[in-house]
Amino acid sequence: MKKVQRIIELKKLVEKEILSREGVTGIDVGYKYRNGEKTNKLCIRIFVKKKIENMKSGDVLPKEIGGVKTDIIEEEFTVASRNFDPNTRPDYFNYDTIMGGMRVQIFSGDERSFNPGTAGMVVKDKMTNQPLMLTNWHVIAVGGVIYNNSNVHQPEMKYRIDEFGLTDTTGNVIGNVERSKLDSGNVFMDAGCIRLIPGKRPISNQIAKIGEVSGIRELTEFDNDLSVSKKGATTSLTHGFIDGVSSTIKINYAGVGSMNVAGAYRINTDENINGMFADTGDSGSVVVDDENRVVGLLFAANSRNGTALIIPIKNVFDTLDITLPTQTDLNHWNSSIGGTIVTPTNESTIPTEPEFEEGSFADFQQFIKGLGLKHFKAQELWVRGSQNSNPDSNAFSLNAFPPKSLWNNIITPIRVLDQLRSRLDAPIIIVGAYRTNAYNGAIGGANESQHTQFKAIDFWVRDGLAPTDWGMVLSQIRSEGLFRGGIGIYSDHVHLDNRGENIDFINLNV
Repeated sequence: MKKVQRIIELKKLVEKEILSREGVTGIDVGYKYRNGEKTNKLCIRIFVKKKIENMKSGDVLPKEIGGVKTDIIEEEFTVASRNFDPNTRPDYFNYDTIMGGMRVQIFSGDERSFNPGTAGMVVKDKMTNQPLMLTNWHVIAVGGVIYNNSNVHQPEMKYRIDEFGLTDTTGNVIGNVERSKLDSGNVFMDAGCIRLIPGKRPISNQIAKIGEVSGIRELTEFDNDLSVSKKGATTSLTHGFIDGVSSTIKINYAGVGSMNVAGAYRINTDENINGMFADTGDSGSVVVDDENRVVGLLFAANSRNGTALIIPIKNVFDTLDITLPTQTDLNHWNSSIGGTIVTPTNESTIPTEPEFEEGSFADFQQFIKGLGLKHFKAQELWVRGSQNSNPDSNAFSLNAFPPKSLWNNIITPIRVLDQLRSRLDAPIIIVGAYRTNAYNGAIGGANESQHTQFKAIDFWVRDGLAPTDWGMVLSQIRSEGLFRGGIGIYSDHVHLDNRGENIDFINLNV
């Protein structure tokens, strides 16, 4: 334990000078990685935009500091509430019960925030004993400015534009902006609260897909490797572990500028369960340990590899003067609905995306595990498409999960994709696989689409390249005889299928 504290002190002594160097994005204390695998060696880790070979001698980053080894890692974080990536599957559900993990959006009266985020958890105002919802400062800010009392919508605002300006047309306001703080001082803070409207919807201390919050846990410098989970509006329920402590990271805030964020904790994804821990739109999520104790508030993510940054929850509670609600508090808040006590929706009926059919997903997990894939897990194929979860789409709720009789059809496509992932050495995001005939027709899919037979996968790659580049590598794999099928190039993704004959098509307008 003394070793960790010594390394942190060394890191603090040099961090100002290290962070002043061009291209450096952060510094923390964590385990050294070798060939992508975590070792048991603690070190000082320096994060950079890009590793550069043959640097000038004066710019070379140190290989050790005070006898402690360093590790240079390519990583750059952004606040995680920017516009949703169209290739992700955000949670557009309208929750009947207020709880953590919901999608929210702010409306300031004459403009709305185009950076929706996540409502983390229900808390209690220690000054008024009233219900609040915890999230980030930058989730409830509009253009870098906080407008107190602005309306907060769940899941989002629908509006019309006329001579009176923007007008809310849905009435799905759940509360108003109450208080917030963004501060890069000794205790970094990016947190804010939404004043909930009692009687609007039942209020629960649950987090969707996780369950009831059992308490809070104060993080320490010894919590490297702590297993954690979160429910965000974009990546849903994900699992990971604390991978870095005493993190000082450069973050750019809209309307504010660049800030050095000190005292954060870095979260890495558990690749045995999910591909990413967080992405844009997950800001405001709370992170819990295996006992459902809240440990931190998520505020930033690396959209390339899915790692995230959190603020220790005790700092958040102390700064905003909030606490956990009791059951008595919940009963009191909910008693105003119809004059009677309302029992919030229980966990079994919370909206989920996707809703796994009981038993079938466990069987599918075993089926995919038996293929010996290096990079992909069952849940990455168990997707129903972004339009299936969008209430405004004609395809809403029309898709389903693949019937067991079709599972063998996906073996070749996913093995080819696994090979492509190894060759590109970059994360691959699957955005579509099986489609019902009804869903396929509603989204304008081709007649007799290979997706309806679970023979096709649509995907994109987090490497900064274009679909044409991914298609070229896929064509090379096909020329080696690893599959016979179609390769389709679109503006934002690539289609791969196993139809039994080689065919290429391109449509950059879609």
